[in-house]
This record gives sequence, C-alpha cells and structure tokens, in this order.
Amino acid sequence: MKKYALLVIGCVSVGACTDNNAGDSDIKTVQFERYFDKADFDNLSGKIEVIDIFRPEFTDSTMFTMPDLAAIHDGKAYVHEDEWMAEFDYPSGKLIKAFNRKGGGPEEYMDSYYAYFSPASDGWTVVDANFNRDNLKQYDHDGNYLRTTVNDTIQSLSPLPDGGWLAYNRSYSTKNGFEKVREKKVYQYDPDWNLVNTYVLNERRWAEPGSDRMDAVMNYNGQSYIHDNDSIYRLDTDNHTAVPVIALDLGKHYCDWGSLETYEEIREAFRKYIYISSPIFNSRYLFASYSFDDDDNTMRYDVYDLDNGELIYRRTQQLGEDYSLCNTLEGIPVEIDGQTALGWPVEYVGDDSFYVIVASDEMARISDTDAINPIFLKIKIKD
Repeated sequence: MKKYALLVIGCVSVGACTDNNAGDSDIKTVQFERYFDKADFDNLSGKIEVIDIFRPEFTDSTMFTMPDLAAIHDGKAYVHEDEWMAEFDYPSGKLIKAFNRKGGGPEEYMDSYYAYFSPASDGWTVVDANFNRDNLKQYDHDGNYLRTTVNDTIQSLSPLPDGGWLAYNRSYSTKNGFEKVREKKVYQYDPDWNLVNTYVLNERRWAEPGSDRMDAVMNYNGQSYIHDNDSIYRLDTDNHTAVPVIALDLGKHYCDWGSLETYEEIREAFRKYIYISSPIFNSRYLFASYSFDDDDNTMRYDVYDLDNGELIYRRTQQLGEDYSLCNTLEGIPVEIDGQTALGWPVEYVGDDSFYVIVASDEMARISDTDAINPIFLKIKIKD
C-alpha cells in the first residue's frame, strides 16, 4: 500500500522564511553577502593534502572528459560520463568493465546525463528523459537490464543505504510559459522500485503558485541532502522531515526564482542575483561555484570554513564566449606529479575528505599531450 506524507520544512531565517525548528541553533551559516565584493583570496594553498590519485584507464576511442564519480565501494570506483558506465579498481585505475546501452530500444537509454550507482543494490539507475517522459532504467553492475519505472517528473536521484532511492522532481520551472510549475515532491522507493512514500514539500517557495529552485545536492555519510539556493536541508526519511543544516546567506543577492514568469526575466535575474550550483560540503568546509554578470560568463569559486562561516579561498574566472565545460571545474589548485593543476570537488564526498576532478583539458595542459584522461584526487584540508 502506498503511503503519502507531508514533508514539513523547517526554515532558516535567511530571507523569506520565518518559522524555525528547535534544532536551528545548530545551523551553520555561510556569509556570501558579507564577502561578495571581496577580491580573489587564498588562504587554502599549502593546506590541501593529496591522499590518493585515481587515474581511470579507459581505452575506448571516446575518452572520458569530465566524468562523474558515482561511488567508491569495496575497492572499486564507479564512474559515469555521457553514455558510458564504468567500473575501475580503486585506486589503481585499472578498468574492470564498462557498458554502453545507448539506443532507442526498450532496454536502452536515449539520454543518460543523470546516472547513479547504488552500492547497496550493486547496480546503476539512469534517468532517461525521452519524449518528455522520464524512464528510470535500472541495470546491474555488468550492464544487464533489470527494469523500467516510469515517472514524468523526476530529475535526480539519491541512493539510500537499504538499496532504495529518493527521487526529486523538477523544480526550476516558472509560473507561465517557461514550464509548468509543479508541487515540489520527493519520492521514496524501495530497492524494487515500489513507491513507499511521496513527500510534498509544503514550504512557501516550494509550493504553488510560487516556487524556488530545488536541487538534490548529494548523498553524504548515508544521508541525502537538498539545496534551495539559500539553504541546505538533510532529508530525514524515518521522520519524513527536512532538517536545515547550512544557511547560505545571500542577502541582496538572493532571488525568488519561482516568481519569474518569462525567459527574459530569468536572464535579467542572472545579471542581478546569484544561484549557487550544487554546493559540495563535509562537516567542516563548503565549496560553492556560481556565475554572475551573465554577459561575460564570469565564474566564481568559493571555499568557506563552516566552523565560522568565513571565506578561505576565492578564484574568479572569465570564461568568455567559447569556453569549454571543463573550464567550469577549474576552481582550486592541486599538486599532481610536482605540477599545479586546477580542479573542483565532485558530489561524491568522503567522511573527512573530498574527491577532486581535474578535467582532461587541464590534464592535457600540464602533460603536453591531448590523449589523456581526467583524474580524481582524494584530498584533505589541513588545519
């Protein structure tokens, strides 16, 4: 029997919200507005310790460029990019197996931009956006097709420790013309993709008729987190609540994206406000990247100390009109074989560490060769 529950959001007083949970005193605040006009700043160099270097060996003619690190489990690393799902020995990088099920058949995916590996179920799930209908295609670790679940609202997933999944619906839509506004929902599935709960996010910016953006941030220490541009919440699946954990103080740079009605308004908002794209964090540090002054494609890369909310690193980059997507990962300096390269953490986060990707373009720059894969570094930040 399907259960339906109301997911009550405790608000963080960073703008629109006024309600507070009893645990709000534990919320960590990141002072974006306070530091917004600060010039590039580096209190991070010399504190980054590289623990492991993971060099995935992928021999297909289509080499990895900017892959996702989906999971590291039992000495294996699971990596995804475009149509490829691959399993490597970790940290040696030796390829164990890879599969590609791209196609138009019932057991294939047309689009695999959103792909996830679940260590608990030892398999992959692909959100296949095909003809405006999202098919959740599930495969075992060898690429054998298992099942399809249809849901036309899901954009991203988060694996649960029991092999089940949390699924998040699209949330960047606006009131008129751009895309229909939906109620913000989280779907909880068991390992066999039976629907266990549907949680309606009943908070002002996540409900009709106005809606802010909402992203699945990441799965960290077995917990799932969501991000709504000025707050990060931990989803408590046992109590069907969302617990605020980090407030992103945007101040005058905050925008209620759901109040925008046209594409022109959205373009103008990107010139005036900032949108934090999938912040990455552990118990001590938060990495945030965002663009501003949209005409110049200006990217900013910030690192904050969550103990005091202070900025410890900032790099600003003018990407220009013809930038590569790899450029959006060039945020922090890391040492590779005695050379300094620029990378950025991926959403797979360890207990007290981060996994940083150095994209193939950046690896080619420091290696004087184009035939080279990206690499991942496991890093810690020293006090």
